[in-house]
Amino acid sequence: MVKIWLCATWALTQPLLAAGSPKAAQDIFDIEGSAQGTTYHIRYTGSEKPELKKQVDDRLAAFDKIFSNYRPDSEISLFNQQTSSNWIPVHPNLVTLVELSHSISEQTHGAFDITIGALMKVWGFGPFKKKLDILPSDKEIAAAKKNVDYRQLLTQKSPPALKKMNPNLYVDVSGIAQGYSVDQLAELLDSLGLKNYMVEIGGEIKARGKKPAGKEWELALEDPSMEPGDAARVHVVNKGLTTAGDYRDYFEKDGKRFSHTIDPRIGKPIQHTMASVTVIANSVAEADGWDTALLVMGPEESRKLTAEKKLAALMILRKDGRFTTEMMGGFERYLIKK
Repeated sequence: MVKIWLCATWALTQPLLAAGSPKAAQDIFDIEGSAQGTTYHIRYTGSEKPELKKQVDDRLAAFDKIFSNYRPDSEISLFNQQTSSNWIPVHPNLVTLVELSHSISEQTHGAFDITIGALMKVWGFGPFKKKLDILPSDKEIAAAKKNVDYRQLLTQKSPPALKKMNPNLYVDVSGIAQGYSVDQLAELLDSLGLKNYMVEIGGEIKARGKKPAGKEWELALEDPSMEPGDAARVHVVNKGLTTAGDYRDYFEKDGKRFSHTIDPRIGKPIQHTMASVTVIANSVAEADGWDTALLVMGPEESRKLTAEKKLAALMILRKDGRFTTEMMGGFERYLIKK
């Protein structure tokens, strides 16, 4: 598991200062709150923005109304309830996110697929969470797979709309929407004239500029293969960083572990040795989609694809009861040398 720290001295798991309170002798401000089933933290420098927390909370509430599969009144839920093959008007942000998802789906040959809802229902994950007394049969999995295919979900930009070629598609953007939310909050900070900040929602991060005195924003990545307190430090200026892992949501049955991360190509939870993967990309949404895709694909496919796409990633692998780390796609260039 990867734990991510905002900087060398302030851990994400520790409470930040009260909203808007500057730290002694420094021009740094922090705000925090709850959203999307987790927490968010924003740290910025420059002049204090007293209204920023309300603006952030309002923006996140609006995102929730669009992207949340847990809200029956969200745009994505209302679209999923439709069985029509007509174009359904939706928010432009949803079209943008679906098109980005499709791009990653194409590049990964379907390892990432936001129409995975039918399989999540069969396995009892996500908004269909339930305890399974009996594992799904091959027949049930095959039936669900017929309703999973990103190519059957069409987009239209003007006017913004989505269309189902298969009326039984169920779209779930949870594998990429949180990263997109971080990008949108970063755009909000940009619009307010802030040049130096870090935004984090549930461990997914965007950083811009520098801290006071010209120091780089730092993230400390700790994993089980390291000695306590020994963390690799990275800087991700104007980049997004996210992590996906198979340890957050799973169940065990008959001595076997079943992760919430389902491979849409075979219709079953992943079973390889990759425990987690951290990705650095130009946007947090890209990193968010790609970390899910790489976690689905596993180590062998990920090594090939990250080299081909020059996608910076850090894998944590299980091996002989221990954990090992492996950097791919030039991840090393983001390391801060000790």
